[in-house]
Amino acid sequence: MAVAFSLGHVMARWRVDYIGKVLMTLGSVEAPDEASAIAQAAELYNIPPTRQNKIVVKQLVTKKT
Repeated sequence: MAVAFSLGHVMARWRVDYIGKVLMTLGSVEAPDEASAIAQAAELYNIPPTRQNKIVVKQLVTKKT
């Protein structure tokens, strides 16, 4: 996956989960905010509009060493 840039800054990485009968981690996306992350995840993982309310994203924090 290519690294995305916004005005010279690296976009935040978001973990994508899907709430069904069990919680499933689908992967991660890069987006500037939560709403954009959900929209990108819906497109990337082919989740229909009627099921997009079951997408949950959490911003991942990278530790600097």
